[in-house]
Amino acid sequence: MEKFKYSLLVLFGACSYGILSTIFKLGFINGFSAHQLLGGQYVFGWIGLFLLVLFFSRHKVTKKQFFSLLTVGTTMSMTGIFYAISVEELPASIAVVLLFQFTWIGVIIEAIANRTFPNRDKIISILILFAGTLFAGGVFEGLGQSFSTKGIIFGLLAAVSFSFYVFASGRVATDVPPYTKSFLMTTSATLIVCLFF
Repeated sequence: MEKFKYSLLVLFGACSYGILSTIFKLGFINGFSAHQLLGGQYVFGWIGLFLLVLFFSRHKVTKKQFFSLLTVGTTMSMTGIFYAISVEELPASIAVVLLFQFTWIGVIIEAIANRTFPNRDKIISILILFAGTLFAGGVFEGLGQSFSTKGIIFGLLAAVSFSFYVFASGRVATDVPPYTKSFLMTTSATLIVCLFF
């Protein structure tokens, strides 16, 4: 039951990124810039997490945990920035497909960190997922089209930074409650997005 619950949470998270690209495209059509949309996303997200922490998750963190989580938040902001640029340059479906390359990139990062070769089940899962993302994104339908090189590069950079985010967030401050952990990571991410993007 627990496994099913967490699988649903992963599915919900994946759907959120798919919806995000559509929201960005609608924002661009209505005259908003990538800076405005990304800044708004992070600021409102930060406010929402602040309220959740305030009412449901007051948890003290050590100095080491605090700075570790702020550092992990930088990878979150990089993902947001790279992905926003990619969505601005490419069709939403292609940008999502590029972002979801984080699955196999993450496996490589994990294999290097753990010094172990991925097992057969993991490799088969990646191949199925990879094929699924290509079909879902309509990549084969757009084979005759030319896509922005800049958009492709930033889409892949988003995948790399998201891979590091997933890897690091799963290893840093694991005993800190999810709301508090997300709030601290989002704090540094919001500052970076608002100050430097």
